[in-house]
Amino acid sequence: MLRRWVEKLRQEPAAAARRPTTQATPMPADQAAEIARLREENERLRMERDILQKSIAIFAGTRT
Repeated sequence: MLRRWVEKLRQEPAAAARRPTTQATPMPADQAAEIARLREENERLRMERDILQKSIAIFAGTRT
């Protein structure tokens, strides 16, 4: 079955046009800015989460 698929792809000239390219297309500036903003927000949220986890551990340790 695999051999048939390979043969079919070799016979179709349009199959090469459908294959994704390995070169990345440059993204628009607004998308790059949005990604940068989201990465900063993500980092801030991770820090807040870590602080909350540490504070829970501290308060849980004092009550037991």
